[in-house]
Amino acid sequence: MTIFTKPFLEYKEFTEIQKCLEKGKTPIQITGCIDSQKCHFMAGIGEAYSNRLIVTYNELKAKEIYEDLKLYDKNVYFYPAKDIIFYSADIHGNAIVAQRLRILKRLIDGDPITVVTTLDGGMDRLLPLEFLSGKVIHLKEGDTIPLTEDAPVRIELWDDEIDSIRSFDVANQRSIERIQKVALVPAAEFVLEPDTITAGLRQVENEKKKYIASLRKQAKNEEAHRIEEIIDEFKENLTYLQGAVGIDSYIKFFFQETVSFFDYFSSETTLIFLDEPSRVAEKGDAVFTEFSESMIGRIEKGY
Repeated sequence: MTIFTKPFLEYKEFTEIQKCLEKGKTPIQITGCIDSQKCHFMAGIGEAYSNRLIVTYNELKAKEIYEDLKLYDKNVYFYPAKDIIFYSADIHGNAIVAQRLRILKRLIDGDPITVVTTLDGGMDRLLPLEFLSGKVIHLKEGDTIPLTEDAPVRIELWDDEIDSIRSFDVANQRSIERIQKVALVPAAEFVLEPDTITAGLRQVENEKKKYIASLRKQAKNEEAHRIEEIIDEFKENLTYLQGAVGIDSYIKFFFQETVSFFDYFSSETTLIFLDEPSRVAEKGDAVFTEFSESMIGRIEKGY
């Protein structure tokens, strides 16, 4: 226990909760905590677990919990949600992906982590962590790499052998320290191999033809034309520009197996907290209704 959480051991309620968790007697409902106490308590009860996931009802609340938890937990991260409908037009899209990838890297590396997110954040479809782990590139001093391979780290080569790997300050470009090895995670949440792209686009094209034929049969020519433009733009972006933005809406055509972010926290070394469960449930119902109505409206308009 740390200096901040050791006082909890004086309360029998705390030790009783610990015993219930050890015996797998969950879920456990805890009431009576004011907001200032919640993070302190979660830090204390979660110390025995390498991974901790905190789910709350909106992003503002999640950010508040994240800021408060930083006092007790140096391994806490905020996992933002991304709006599937408007994500491709979001100028902050890359920043959101980078934020999420930092968390995926810690999960892949097996490093201790506490994640604060919302119900929305866990609803995206993602690739299994095992699949992403297989795409990580591990480099260490003395390794031999092809001269045509790009690596987003500062590496000094002696011919085709790695002579040194150094971290550096982005502001002044000066080296900070020499490191022995580095793991390079994918730069995107969806890793698309050439064969995957080809097979996926073939399915997208077949589905497009069927849907457009159905719209034209209903004399919805304007909607059919709009659908064709949208899908062709997506195909061009993916094929020629190698851009995967917007692939979330087409994910089923490229990967048969997908999971939610919450599936990354299914091990016995994980403790999950639900902040105000009733409000989380209400949010879930609202998100489902909003998404359904939005998608119906987009389909009717030919999007």
